[in-house]
Amino acid sequence: MLGIVIATHGTLSNGMKDAAEVIVGNTENMVTVNLNAGDDVEQLGKKINNAILEVNQDDGVMVLVDLVSASPYNQSVLVTNQLEQELKDKVYIVGGVNLPMLLEVINHQILGTEIETVAKLAEEQGRESIGSWHAPIGEDEDEIDEIKEFKASIEKEGLELLGIESVAVHDAIKAGTKDRDHYIDNYIQTIRNLAACDIHLVCYSFKPIFGWAKHI
Repeated sequence: MLGIVIATHGTLSNGMKDAAEVIVGNTENMVTVNLNAGDDVEQLGKKINNAILEVNQDDGVMVLVDLVSASPYNQSVLVTNQLEQELKDKVYIVGGVNLPMLLEVINHQILGTEIETVAKLAEEQGRESIGSWHAPIGEDEDEIDEIKEFKASIEKEGLELLGIESVAVHDAIKAGTKDRDHYIDNYIQTIRNLAACDIHLVCYSFKPIFGWAKHI
């Protein structure tokens, strides 16, 4: 079975493992390594080395680190270079780990995919999973096209877009300034555009301290 080592600053690695297990259930042959404030970097290298040896089952080891050229990455490279050649050839280090990348590796661990392929697919998944979107407020003439494009990107992954959180409420509406009617009209138009794209749910999580500051 493929071995997985997650080495990061702080307890990020623990959190990523925990998040992955929420999604896929219990994981196997995976070890986390943490670099906490004040830790000795050389000791970090020893921990990574021990982790690689612990998960090695002769099917290769993926070492996933948070930052390229930072301590977890550098120590991973150093200790890997000191391994016996047979194991060294089967250790791949990938920087910039995120949750989609980790899930990709776990999936191929289950499938028994060759590690050379896993390393390539993990990097691709980590890169391609990064994106952003917001529900623009009415004024954009291409808003419906943007909503349709976003909806299509969700459906491409086999999911269904049922709702949006949230359509931004302009500060002029909150404060009741002279421009508020203009932005209210834009807001209404955005709601209509969402409905035209068969999206009929808009959610909010109101936090008075942050988004709805009140001046008296």
